[in-house]
Amino acid sequence: MREYERLKTEVDEARMAVRAVAHHISQALTVMMGEAQLVREEVNDMSLRASLDRIVRTTEEAAQMIATLRAVRLFAPRESGVEPPAETA
Repeated sequence: MREYERLKTEVDEARMAVRAVAHHISQALTVMMGEAQLVREEVNDMSLRASLDRIVRTTEEAAQMIATLRAVRLFAPRESGVEPPAETA
């Protein structure tokens, strides 16, 4: 029973850490995407615009991957539905 509780605590702590990392990654992607979009509007060089378009597209794809992971509840706190092992006498 103690082993189950220890493992459950470790999993919960790992889940919280992953959620925090995902949040920070999402924030960074949002900043990169926004900055690239703003700079793109000011640039006339077609080569630079194409590079900025790739940055925007790639950050959008990465943000979508994070959203997909959240949608499958990988990062969500949840009950496992698994019962702790019965104690043996």
